[in-house]
Amino acid sequence: MTEQERNVEVVRRYLRTFVTKDLVELRAVVDEDVRIYGSGAGVRGRHYVEGAVASPGLTVLDQEIVEIFAAGDRVVVSLAQTYRRGGTGWPASAARCTAR
Repeated sequence: MTEQERNVEVVRRYLRTFVTKDLVELRAVVDEDVRIYGSGAGVRGRHYVEGAVASPGLTVLDQEIVEIFAAGDRVVVSLAQTYRRGGTGWPASAARCTAR
């Protein structure tokens, strides 16, 4: 398995934890000192990701990886997710792109 193939597999495992809520698996693929960037801000620490995975407010019910590919040490993903909103139980869908 090449380094790029391993990176793709790690990203697949990471994304799947949002459906399975498997924090043991999350700890296996996300470093404790991870840096996370988004919305113009950055935070550091796996506990932020664990909080998102375990959040009862917006549960990921299903996930479809539309496209995934590695370029150097980065993995780019196009995916669609179906959520359930905790307060109402109503479903919501979203598509997003993630790079590693």
